[in-house]
Parts: sequence; structure tokens; C-alpha cells
Amino acid sequence: MVSNQIVTTPYAGKLVLGAQSAAQRDGLVLMVVNSEGNTDTELRAIRSLLQHQVDGVLYAALVKQIVHVPDVLDNTITTVVHGHPSSTNHPAVLSDERDGARRAVRHLLDYGHRRIGFVTTTQVLVAADERLTGYHEALAQSDVQFDPALVKAGETSPQGARQAALELLDRADRPTAIFCFSDHMAMGVYQAASLLGLRIPEDLSVVGFGDLELISAGLMPQLTTVAIPYFDMGAAAVRSVLDRMEQSGGSAAAPSQVLLPCDLVSRASVSAPATQA
Repeated sequence: MVSNQIVTTPYAGKLVLGAQSAAQRDGLVLMVVNSEGNTDTELRAIRSLLQHQVDGVLYAALVKQIVHVPDVLDNTITTVVHGHPSSTNHPAVLSDERDGARRAVRHLLDYGHRRIGFVTTTQVLVAADERLTGYHEALAQSDVQFDPALVKAGETSPQGARQAALELLDRADRPTAIFCFSDHMAMGVYQAASLLGLRIPEDLSVVGFGDLELISAGLMPQLTTVAIPYFDMGAAAVRSVLDRMEQSGGSAAAPSQVLLPCDLVSRASVSAPATQA
């Protein structure tokens, strides 16, 4: 497993465990390389792995984005994890974050919310585009008119989200619920609500994305969120490599893309709005 950051993030454990579990079942050993975003370090590590004649490579991204796989891996069985390859040379294992966002917003709609804000990131990411698309689609499926004033972007941090949420909430026609790009950004929404004297979920319902349990289960009230299937992605990526290894023996071609669902994790941060919008 080669990555620029993922093995040093809180999400890494489940991804690595999923890959390790699948590898062990087939008698393989998983080695993990983290380049910390340094291209030279990454290339040296990859060349070292290739010299040790590894069977395949999992090339993992921190956040769902366009991934440029190094040319040095062109002749090695490589599967991209949590990213869209910039070329068609490599298959990918991805989370269905568009549908995950639809589930999150539909959950709020089912509780009766109609003015639903979206606090998103200013970063240019595939994940941001997909979650915004899912937000749009859920509203449209319930015949709720999209209001661009209810979408605010900030830095991908509690501080950035707090400022974006204050802009949404400090107004007479404030939303009764907010869907957040990430659990980290949901922390900022909680902070903004506290500053304005709003109670969660009585005055404001909040849904995050990612299910980082240190945050989602640690916030009070605990955060309803969407879980990214990191363990399953790690396992599916190993299976993708194994399928391509078998393919050389004449079996059917492995799929170019595996899309895994993102499940809603319901906790205590959502309730019916105090007044129906």
C-alpha cells in the first residue's frame, strides 16, 4: 500500500486492516509506505518495492480525488484506492459518496426539514462535487427547491466550518438543519450553534460525513453521519489485485471500478424541526 498521507490519518487503520485481512487470507503480506506528500520519497519507495518483486500495489488517496499514478507502476498490477485514476491503466475501488450524501439529506427530509444548509469545503475535490450533487438530488427527489444561499464553503476545518455556519445561522430565515462535508466541519457547526444559543438537535439538526468516531461519537449530542467504508475498500482493493493476477491465467477480466456504499449512521444530532419550514 502506497500513499502520500493516508497511513498517518485517523481513517487509515480501517483501510489498512481491511487490506491486511484480505491479503492474509491468500497468504500474502501487506507492506505500507507513506511518502508524506514528497514525490521523490514516494518514487524511491516504489522502486524499492518493485526490486523486492511485490505482487501488486494499492495506491491510496486520503480524500476522494483525481489520482495520478506514477509511470513507474505502469507495468505493475496496481489498484487505486479512494481515488479516480487520471488514466484508464488502473482499476479503482471507490466509495459512493454521491449516494451517501443523498442518504444524509434524505434522512433530514424524512424528519420534516425543508430548509437544509450545506457547509462544504473550498478545496477542489471529487468528494466535494459528489456530495454537493447528492445534496441537490435528494432535494429534487422530494420536490424541495434548491436555494443557493443555503450552501456555504469554508476551509476544511472546524474554524472554516464555524464561519460558514455563522453566515447560515445568523439570519431570520436560517436553515433548520445542516449537512456537513465532513465530521471535522460538523464540529465547527456545533461551535457556531453554541455561539448563537441554538440547541442541537432541538433548534438545529446536523449530519456529518466520514464517521470519524473520535468526533462523531465524542460530540454531545453524538453526531449522525455517513460512514465511508474504509475497511471494505481495503479488502476490495486486494481482491482487485488478486483478480488481475488470475486474469493473466485466462480468467475473466476484473472490473475497472468497484463502487461501495456509504451507510448512514444515525445518532442523536437529528430531530424534527421546531417549526416546519
